[in-house]
Amino acid sequence: MGIKYSIPKINPRAFGDRINKELGAIMNLEVTHIKTRTGQSRDAEGASFTEYSPKYEQFRREKGRGPTPDLLFTGAMLRAMSSSAARSGNIYTGSIFFSVTAEAKKARGNNNKRRFFAFDDLQVERITRKVKQLFGLR
Repeated sequence: MGIKYSIPKINPRAFGDRINKELGAIMNLEVTHIKTRTGQSRDAEGASFTEYSPKYEQFRREKGRGPTPDLLFTGAMLRAMSSSAARSGNIYTGSIFFSVTAEAKKARGNNNKRRFFAFDDLQVERITRKVKQLFGLR
């Protein structure tokens, strides 16, 4: 399970390792954005999360948690969210993924009900703007 942003047809000789470093930093900021948005109980479209089932809501209350869907029961799932940048030929790709298999599985189930693990429109615009600045494009 992952989210990717690819930059095609860039001459690696012109930019060297700087691209991977910068793209990695951009992806790292977007991980933070997804975590913040999720903690605010909002999905990738900005809508409030669907409520928890009554049974799960009761379980949360018994454990001293509130009923608001925030996907932060233990925090392990969001802590397992990570990012990377890689080059394949002349294509650079920034990725966001879950570094722990069990947390990726949990995220997949949550994402089916509450689409938190996706780039929102502002993220795509921000990434594109930063990439254009990085390469001096307009």
